[in-house]
Amino acid sequence: MFKISQLLEYSFVHIIAQHRSGSTALHSYMESKWPGKPLNLHRKQTGIGFWSETKQKMRYGLSEPFNEYTNYYPTTRKKPGFLAWQQAQVQALCHDIKQHTQNYVTMKNLIEDIIKFDDETQDLLYNLPGITVGLYREDTFDQTCSECLLEIMSTAFPDQRLGTVLQDQYTSLDKKDFQHKLKQNIKQKQLMHSLKHRFDVMIAYEHIESQFPDTLAWRRNPPKSHSIINYDKVVEWYNEYMDSAGLTKKVTHKGINFIIDKTMQK
Repeated sequence: MFKISQLLEYSFVHIIAQHRSGSTALHSYMESKWPGKPLNLHRKQTGIGFWSETKQKMRYGLSEPFNEYTNYYPTTRKKPGFLAWQQAQVQALCHDIKQHTQNYVTMKNLIEDIIKFDDETQDLLYNLPGITVGLYREDTFDQTCSECLLEIMSTAFPDQRLGTVLQDQYTSLDKKDFQHKLKQNIKQKQLMHSLKHRFDVMIAYEHIESQFPDTLAWRRNPPKSHSIINYDKVVEWYNEYMDSAGLTKKVTHKGINFIIDKTMQK
């Protein structure tokens, strides 16, 4: 089992993750392990900043800095030449990380925010100093439920911290929406698997979840069976789709039935 404490041995940790894979917890863990060390001082070196649409101001942290929906107005990201401008910012940041690694600790990006760039820019992002970590989820069902809850809660409670579900909050899921997100999730999971040669190490969140300190426990949401009113029905939808797509294999060992998820084998 991979020990996340091993990451502290590296000068810089770049986390490239699937959506809803626990990357915020891992990124926060890395930052918290460097008390007193200046974090991500690239603003002083390059002046590069990223617009926060939610906070209506420039921010300089390196948590999903290239995510368009978080950092840029819709009208801005649709302008001609926007991608080329954004790629120039990414390249400048990557060059500064290489030249002044001592000013950086960690950065996290979603895989969807990496693959939109040209090959040159992607190569820079995959080959930063330190270690490049590919983070994914093994539990496809739980991850898809998390995607659905994120969308519902962020709409219903816009002032609540993004991705948070409180103990007294409950909702039902829609079959069409759930299976749409499930298909997207599987496609992205398989993409991560196809890019495993670009990462120094690939880690499943389930293998490191128990290693996070209690100080990060506030990031954990209630079990999906608690938050989703029609949970048993959603389990049926999941099994129905996975069976029809040939992504599960039933195995019997010593009289006990097991279902194996074959998503990462495709």
